[in-house]
Amino acid sequence: MDLPLQPSLFENRPPPAIPCPFLPVVSTSPSGPELAEQGMNQVLRNAGSQWIQTAMAAIVEHWSGRIGTAEDFRFTCQSLGLQPHSSGAWGALTRTMLKMNKIKRTGEWRTPRDPMSHGRQIPAYFVH
Repeated sequence: MDLPLQPSLFENRPPPAIPCPFLPVVSTSPSGPELAEQGMNQVLRNAGSQWIQTAMAAIVEHWSGRIGTAEDFRFTCQSLGLQPHSSGAWGALTRTMLKMNKIKRTGEWRTPRDPMSHGRQIPAYFVH
């Protein structure tokens, strides 16, 4: 008795990939730091180069040769009427200043004064 021929399960397509325990898994999705960088760049674009340049100049003018925190820099800018479109712009500003070597981490950590910070420690920076 002859059995009817069954069509191949993989007709017109390759067989499914079988995971190999010896090969590393390669992810094509962005990592956490990459996503953070993308977010910071978007915040900076939204803030506008005029605000960024003005805020950096104010910080350097008021803090040059001294040590302060990003919170101190924010308070200085706000006292001068420099308010960004989003609170995320303050972190992006600090990160930009680090990349441009306008500020340098001191290794010191301080407790912020703003109660919204919930008493966490924040880094201190030397302003060039």
